[in-house]
Amino acid sequence: MSARAASSSLSQLASEPTPAPSFPGASTSPTGSPTPTSAPDDRVPAVVSLEAPDELAYGDSARVVARVTDGAGALAAGSVQFIAHDGVEQGAPVPLTDGTAQFTFTGLAETAGGELALPSPGALVVGAKFLPAGGSPLAPSVSTTEIAVETVATSATVEYTRGSDLVSGRAISVTATVEHPVAGTASLRPAAVSGAVEFYYDGALVSTSPVFALPGDPRGYALADITLGGAGDRSLVVTYTGDAVYDASSSPTVVVPVAPAAAAAPAPAAPAQPQQPVAPAPAGDPAAVAPDGGAAAGSGDDPVTISSTSVSEEASVGPSFWLVFIAIFAGLMLVASTSALAVVQSRARRRASR
Repeated sequence: MSARAASSSLSQLASEPTPAPSFPGASTSPTGSPTPTSAPDDRVPAVVSLEAPDELAYGDSARVVARVTDGAGALAAGSVQFIAHDGVEQGAPVPLTDGTAQFTFTGLAETAGGELALPSPGALVVGAKFLPAGGSPLAPSVSTTEIAVETVATSATVEYTRGSDLVSGRAISVTATVEHPVAGTASLRPAAVSGAVEFYYDGALVSTSPVFALPGDPRGYALADITLGGAGDRSLVVTYTGDAVYDASSSPTVVVPVAPAAAAAPAPAAPAQPQQPVAPAPAGDPAAVAPDGGAAAGSGDDPVTISSTSVSEEASVGPSFWLVFIAIFAGLMLVASTSALAVVQSRARRRASR
């Protein structure tokens, strides 16, 4: 090999990288920064057991007790956060004393919105979340249980407008009232009564009305107007149909004394017409003619009808008759007085002659 060829070969070898030595099991990839790893959690999960009533009346209180131990039965140290309503925390954590903590649900629980609310009837899920103390060998743990919240019994009553209007065929105003024993507190009111009330008159359904509530009043009300049937003692009953919180109920029977409707007043009678006087026809005048132009033929025994016209005409000659009578009477009196005067004068002359 010439010196130029040897020099070229050395230059080529110097320019190529030197391969790293290879060892069995050695990695040929570049070495980077070491990956940090967290320390393994070797704490033991705590065991949380709960004691709670199986049932809870709507509005009543319930005490829940949590007991926390390790797997071997040793009592835990730390606190318990009680939860309800899908995990919403109830109050502050309660410290464990001898491994136990308790919380009283006073018939209510805090909702996710931060408001207090009575739990609705059905399954109420309550629970306890263990919060271990610092340095505890136990890990956090949660346990839950269900409490059946019962519906509320109700009582219904019915009242109607009393008075003189209890007459067959007239309508009366009827009020139904639904009550329950849940009083609530100043800051917490029970659910409003909802649903409907059915009104029964003499056993027949005559009306159905929705229930409404008044501000600050836990009772429910319903109204109806009912037309009274026939006279006699009639029955009135209302039935509350219930809702998700309150049970259905019926009222005691109330008797409604219904008076008969007043009879229609008779129509006023027509005024009596004056009777026409009837007089016999003058004797010996069978062909007498009535003053109104009608013939009144007949014998002296046949009655003759005198019309109002004839009566008025006869009445019109009355004054003339009395004038004649008075004139005759005055003449007679004059004659009598003249005769008396003559007698007096004759006696006076006789006395004078003596």
